[in-house]
Amino acid sequence: MTLSGVVNQWLARQEDRRNAGEIAAGTFADYLGAGKLLVDVMGRQTPLSELGPTASAKLQRRIDRLYTNVPTTAVKTVTICRMPFRWAYEME
Repeated sequence: MTLSGVVNQWLARQEDRRNAGEIAAGTFADYLGAGKLLVDVMGRQTPLSELGPTASAKLQRRIDRLYTNVPTTAVKTVTICRMPFRWAYEME
């Protein structure tokens, strides 16, 4: 399974939740942005088995650089970026 596969499946589930009124449109927009950032930094076709501490550190550096003056947004983005992995773990 590739990173983009997991992120796309997770985002499809979140879109269903948005359409059902379970999450707000703004929340879904945050999820979409974090998912795009995740695949941009770590690589769309990267197998999940190849992701580890180095990839996580790379993502953290990018988030820190993007949100230098907004630490709460940085923390929120890190939290959202973890969500597809937890979802995948729970689903498989």
